[in-house]
Order: sequence, then structure tokens, then C-alpha cells
Amino acid sequence: MVKKGVLFTLEAFIAVILLMTSLVVLVHYHSNKNVNPQTIIFSSDLMQILSTIRLSELNTETLTFLQNNNITDLNKTIIEQVLRFQVVGEENNANQLLNLTLENVLPEKYNLGVWIENYNESVYSTNSDNPNNLIATKQMVSGIERNRTIEGITARALLSNINRRANSEIVYFGGYEGEGNVTKIVTLPNNINEIKYVEIEANVGGDFSLYINDNFAGNYSQTETQDADYWLVNSSYKDYFQDGSNEVKLNFYSSRKYVGGGFVKVEYETNELSQYTDEGEGQYQIPGIDGIINVYSSFFVPGTLNNLSMFLHYQSENEIFVNIGDRTVYSQNSSGEAEITIPNSELNQLLNYNELSNKTVPIRIGLRNVSYSFYGFGGTADSVLVTDISGSMDECAEYSSPLICNYYCFWGGAKSCQVASPDLCSGNVCGGSCFFAYGHNYECSKTKMDIAKEADKEFVDIVLETSGNKVGLVSYDGSTDDTEGLTNNSVTLHNVINSYSPGGSTCICCGVLSATSILNSQSNSSRAKSMLVMTDGEANVDCNLDPVQDYDQDGDNSDDPQDHAVEAACSAYQDYNITVYTVGFGDIPYSAQQMLNKMSECGGGSYLYTNLTNLTTIYQGIAAEIVNFSYSAQTVESLIDLVNTSLFSDSYINFSYTPTLNQEEYGRIPITIESPIFGNNISEGNFSVPENVIIYEAKMISYSGDKWTDKAAVKNGGIWNYFYNLSEYDSDYQNLGDPYVVNIPIGLLSTGENEVHISTGISAMNSSGGSSDNKIIYTGGIEIGINYTGVFSVAEGCLWTITFDDNTTADIAIPSYYSGDNECTYNQNTDCDEFNADAVQNAVCNLLTQLDPDRDGKLFVKFGPEDLDIETSSVGQVPFLWGPTLVEVRVWQ
Repeated sequence: MVKKGVLFTLEAFIAVILLMTSLVVLVHYHSNKNVNPQTIIFSSDLMQILSTIRLSELNTETLTFLQNNNITDLNKTIIEQVLRFQVVGEENNANQLLNLTLENVLPEKYNLGVWIENYNESVYSTNSDNPNNLIATKQMVSGIERNRTIEGITARALLSNINRRANSEIVYFGGYEGEGNVTKIVTLPNNINEIKYVEIEANVGGDFSLYINDNFAGNYSQTETQDADYWLVNSSYKDYFQDGSNEVKLNFYSSRKYVGGGFVKVEYETNELSQYTDEGEGQYQIPGIDGIINVYSSFFVPGTLNNLSMFLHYQSENEIFVNIGDRTVYSQNSSGEAEITIPNSELNQLLNYNELSNKTVPIRIGLRNVSYSFYGFGGTADSVLVTDISGSMDECAEYSSPLICNYYCFWGGAKSCQVASPDLCSGNVCGGSCFFAYGHNYECSKTKMDIAKEADKEFVDIVLETSGNKVGLVSYDGSTDDTEGLTNNSVTLHNVINSYSPGGSTCICCGVLSATSILNSQSNSSRAKSMLVMTDGEANVDCNLDPVQDYDQDGDNSDDPQDHAVEAACSAYQDYNITVYTVGFGDIPYSAQQMLNKMSECGGGSYLYTNLTNLTTIYQGIAAEIVNFSYSAQTVESLIDLVNTSLFSDSYINFSYTPTLNQEEYGRIPITIESPIFGNNISEGNFSVPENVIIYEAKMISYSGDKWTDKAAVKNGGIWNYFYNLSEYDSDYQNLGDPYVVNIPIGLLSTGENEVHISTGISAMNSSGGSSDNKIIYTGGIEIGINYTGVFSVAEGCLWTITFDDNTTADIAIPSYYSGDNECTYNQNTDCDEFNADAVQNAVCNLLTQLDPDRDGKLFVKFGPEDLDIETSSVGQVPFLWGPTLVEVRVWQ
């Protein structure tokens, strides 16, 4: 390990410690009872002289001696200089200084000597005879230790210039931009040395051709995945980009013309150490649309909103509208091309700026009074109905009216009378002569199984009303009983439902696993998969799924039926993208309700509880919701062939604000870091912020598909802090924008690991997980200098072998004038504590580590030997913190 030296700021602290230490005088006496008090005084006074008198206060002869030995710092005490002579091997000088200082200070009958810890012989002694009445005074001195360097050298390193650093310009699509060819504006700075590559990540409707500033830049094909595709633009096209504004156009040659989230990224090299700045001004560049204007997007206000204005350039024979948040700020019919400017004075009257400050603001642009059809008109829902047919489902749910109580008497005959509820049918409720009433009963019109069958059939009919949808069936008791695969044949489904007969235990996980198997084998990723699980009680049969979490927190997760039910629901959603709805039916215990709620939470659906009479109503609502899921809610086509509109890419929204983000700091350069994709549909993920990075902005990327990105949160102290909630604008999302980028308030983030969550939905009442392709992209500032890191014995330098993030390697002498034989390598396994002898090597190693935030051994900036400023300090001001060393003054007769 490197011994750390503390500079200047701790000098006063060290002085105080030494002064306090000097007050702790340890006086040792011989066992002689006749101690001379004068001896004690002499010993203490001599230590006081040596530890307090400065060299500058000594006589001329002593000062000449010091000058001849090149001692220039006369502010040291006598004992400090004696120790320095001694530990560097100049024992004669140490003895001579003490002799010049202490000679003839005591009466002749007294002798004195000075000893140092870890030395067998004295540094100075007037007599070596056996002492009598010896008194010793001891004191500790810091910064001195035998065989240790007294003062060292420290160094710092600063990156003053660079040959190259990687930077990028990223332009984001909205949650949905269509319907037609889409144009984005990419603005590049004028200090670019070279464009390295261009990439596109996006969820697109179909195959497209790419144009850069009207130059053809290749054809690109959509894959079969639902979420994000990735394309690396051929390097021969990157030279079409220029400084300033660039048009990037996606011309679709399929019928589905839209981008459902994504970005265009231009990676380039620059040699400027530009700083991150926030000047309090922002612009949302409205996308160009050539076809049917249908935009769901957002913009972020990173502070207190002060001014807002909009320029809209479009061509349409139909009414166009613009919604910011939940307010319509523009709605107008026009004939032909129009250029509309809406100033701050108007928008300030329509919007509450406080509600838009420090927030991701949804924006919606579309057409009114145009007949639309959903793409692929018809349903794409595959749903399995999972029904409990355990023995408890045979219990009566509804009774004949009026309710007649019948019973028999051991003596007195049969009795019957009308009662208000089944609970009152007990004892001799009907009165009369009756000895020991027994055998009570009443007429039941419907069992719980009867009601479940009715609800099941209603669910089937609603879902299958939409052409293209399919339904499957699973019934369970102590195991899976009957199953019916996905079909649109309602007669077949009704017949299976009518055959249900209650009896047995309750294996909820059995039903969920069977439904998952049907959907996984008979559906596909292009369809909306779901299951509806109903039960009237607790799970009491497990499915051999261990090991699982203790979801119900009862301290038992081994062969636990409730834990297995939740685990089966989690697996259905996370592994197969199957949404799980749950319904509690009748008088079920609280623990069962908790289980059903956890199943729906982990399954991306919702949990509902109903009494014995409203099950059909609940099923109707869920069926309607599943039908809605089968539509692509943001993707439309016009039923009027003549409708053709254009939204031009020079449209924009300008805004000014008072910033709240981290401001520019001297000595930092910005870097953009992209996290791995979340890889799950919950959708939750983690990303790490290195210690030396200050976050300027952080963006959460959400591929919402045909839903809306509606909630986002960061976990702090085990609690989710929601900073974005679309339902604050409206519980019905149809008229709201859909963010692809949700900015995270940087105050919620910290150094190290951060956990985030984002969800999607079609309304405030219908929110679930998100895409496995979601991730975080953040920009932070990295320090370009290392201050003095420690105290070392030398400060020479090294020939460093360094790899940069473009995979090039350089051998660089640092400092530039270094010509020695030392060779050093920086890579992902480098430990700077191993550079514990050379101050320059240690400082450079720590700087290189800072310039490698992902710790892959490759620097994100490129530099040469003349680009590093190395500064060393070796003027005797930097003491090592060795010791402390014990000094002893002895006086005897």
C-alpha cells in the first residue's frame, strides 16, 4: 500500500497533536527511595529545551555548524534536527549538535544522555559509568522512524490537451412517430475531426431506405422482434454528414410506416476539451412526417420553465391539433401549407408552467375529423381462462326467493318458514313444539360453480366478438383437470365449460402452468397473450417448483403452494410475456387475497376481488380490456385514400428555463455512458455510476410498443420514488403524448449502483411492465486532473503502454522528458497502489484510471506525451507520517 502524505491543510492539525504529545511526559524512577528532586527538574527541563527551541535561536557557533552541513530550514526544533541526522546515517552530526547545545548546561556532578527508540546506543552521552539516581523523560516525535525517508516527493497530473476523444450526437425518436416517412434533424458541431460511425436503434413498422441530406444511404430490413432493431450504417455513407444541421430520413417501402421509439447516433472524434454547459435554453425538434401526421412524443424541461414558444410548419387539408400535457394548444383547419408561430404570451395563458417544470412533458400531434382504422384491423388477443373447480365451488352462492328454511325435530315433526338470510336457518327458528331441531336446509338456486360457468361463457363471448381473437380453457382442482387449446369456436368452449364439476383440492400453480404451456406452444410474439386466473380460496397443493422466493413471507418457501402460485405467474410474464390477471371470488381469506395480488403484480396484470354475485361483471371488464390490448392503439391508417399530409422537420418548440442540473465544473470533460439493456419485461434494471463521475443528465429509454410509457421510478433506501406519472395529465392516455425518453432527476441518483423501474399502459387503471430492450443513457463529467496523491521517495516517471477505446495502443513517455528504463502498463487489471515508490507513476496511474470510467483498460480520450502536465513538489514541505518515535532524555549522578 502507498503511505499517504497529507499536505499543508493538515499542518496545523499535526502541530496540535505534537504539542499535546509533548505534554505527556513519562517520568521513570529507579527503585531508589532517596530520589533527588533536582534530578527530576533537570531531566524535564532538558527535554523542554530540545523540543521547543528552534535552530534559529541557537548561538553563532551552532548556526555555522548547521550552515556547513547544508541545513537551511532553521524553523525545526533541536530534537527534530537531531533525529533527522540520526535516521539518515549522520550520527556524528547528531552527536555534535547535541554537544553544542547541551555542553556544560548541568552541574559537574550530573551526567546526561539522549536515546532514540530502536537504537541500542545513545545518540549523545556525557558519561558511560553506571548511573545512580537516574531520571528519564520521554517524548514522542512524529514523522521520524529508523530506516525511513524523512521527507518525500509528491506529484500531480493534469490532462491539458488531447489528440482525440470520442463524443456523440444522439437524436431520439418519440414513443411513436408516423404515419409515413419520418425525418429527424441531427445537428453536429464544427470541431469534428472524423465521424467514426452512424448507428440506428429503433422499433420500426417495416423495411425502409435511409437518406442523409437527400443522399441515399442504404436499405434496412425489419426483423421479427417486437421491440428494438439495430443497424450500423455503412461507413461509405457517413461522409454525407456535415457541420451544422443534417436531415436524416427514413423512407418506408412497406405499408406500416412508423418509428415506435429509438434513436440515431453519430459517433465522432474531436480534439477539444469542451465542457458540459447548461445555458437555460432548450429546443424540441418536431419530427418531419410525410403521410398521415400521428406523433406521440415528449420533451424535457430541466429546470423552472420561464418561456415557451412553438413554430409549426405543415401541409394539410384536415384539421391538425397539438396537445402539450393535457392541454390543446393548437387546433386549426387550413387549406394547403401553413406556417404557424405561437408565442409565449399565448402558451402562458393555456399552460401551467409550474406543472411542466423539471418534468418530461408529453406532446401529441395529430389530425381531427379523419376516419381511421387500426393496422391489421381485428384482434390479436390469445387468452386462457383458468377456473377453480375445487370442492368449495359446490357451495351455494344464490338461494331461491323467498328463502325457506327447512328442518326436522327429534320430536315434533318437520318445520319450515321464511328467513331473511341462510345464517338464520338454525335451531328452532320456526318455533312451535320441537325437541332437538336438526337437518336444516334451504333451497339453493345457484352454486359458486354455476356462477363461474356463466362468467366464463360471458368472457368467451366478449373476447371472441372481435375477429382474430382466441380463447383457451384450463380447469383445476388438486391438479389440472380439463384443458382446451386456443380456438375461436365459442360452441366448443361453452360445452367444455358446461362440463365442469367441482371436487378436490386447490392447485392454483397447476392451472397457471397449464395455461402458460398452451399460450407458449400455440401463440406467438406478435399477439397479446394473457390468462385470467380465478379462485375462491387458498392454494393448498404445490407444483414442485422449489427453490422459489418466500413471496407470502410466512418463513416457509419449501413446497409452499402459495409461493408456487406466485412463482408460476412471475415465470409466465417474465419468460413468455404473458399478462396474468387474477380474481378472488367470494369470502376468501386475507392471505389468499395477498397471494392473488402478488401474482398479478409479478404477472404484469391486475387483481380484482368480487363477491358471489358480481363475478360476471368483473369478467366482462377484464375481457373488454384484453380486447383493447389486441389493438395497436397508436398505429393507424386512413380510410380515406386521398388524405395526405406533411409535418415539416423545421417545426420546433423553444423554451427557456432556470437550470437545476449540475453546472459546468472546471477540469471536467463530458462522457456519455450507455447501460446494458434491462433484459426483462418487469421492466427493471441497474446501472452503475463511477466514483469520479458527476452526472449532468440521465435518460431512461422505454420501448412502449402500442402502449404509453406511463410511470418511472428510482429505488432509494428500498423504496421506489416515482418521478414520472403520465396519469397526472389524464387517466385516459388516448390524447396524450408517449415519451420514448424519460429524464431522471439527477438528485435521485448516486455514485455506485442505481436501480430503476419503468412501466407502460393504455390507461391509468391498466399499467404493466415494459420492454426488455429498455436501458439508461446518461452524460457525466470526468475529472481531467489528479491532485497530489501521496508522498514518495522519488519522482521520475515511466514509459507507459496505454490502450485507447478505438483499440489503438501507444507507448508514451510521461513526463515527456523521461528517458529512463522504467516501463509501465495500464490495463483493466492495473492496481495503482502497486506504484508505491514513484510519485509521478502513481499520479499518472490514478489519472488513467479516471479516464477509464468503465474499467475496461481502454481510455476514452487519446493524448500524447506533451498533453500531460506533471507537477512535483519536493521542497521539504511534505513529511512522511512515520512513527511516532520515542525520544528519551536521561539525567543521573
